[in-house]
Amino acid sequence: MKLSFFPSVAQRTDAAGARAPLGRILPLVTLASTLLFAVGCGDSGPPRAAVQGNVSWNGAPVDAGTISFIPDAGPAATAEIVAGKYALAKEEGAIFATHTVQIFGIKNLGSVEAGPPHPPGTMIDATEQYIPAKFNNATTLTVEIKDGDNQHDFDLKK
Repeated sequence: MKLSFFPSVAQRTDAAGARAPLGRILPLVTLASTLLFAVGCGDSGPPRAAVQGNVSWNGAPVDAGTISFIPDAGPAATAEIVAGKYALAKEEGAIFATHTVQIFGIKNLGSVEAGPPHPPGTMIDATEQYIPAKFNNATTLTVEIKDGDNQHDFDLKK
């Protein structure tokens, strides 16, 4: 048995050149199509809220980083921090719940040589995460996300 140049079309032939039935492939294609349709048309999950705010470290805005809102159960929401501000639209926002908050600040250290396996002379931007673990991996920060206004500012200090 050999396959055509386009196996996804499933034009299989046997040694005599006769087409083999699509009995195994057609149900899989139908199932995949049905699942994609159901995912696109189903409920979008728990209600979400827009969240925005400011993030500073030792009195200065966090230039670049991320902030994540992590509920005990349900999907987390993450936003970029740019020039000390973050915002999540309602569609991608945090669910109504108490959330643990993780904040990471990224500092650009300039260009450095990449090293192997890159060719010699390849330069990359070096970065460093500078916010202490007590505000991210070992965080104790929490906020309540509810329907309505969710302005949450974080003034982090050493």
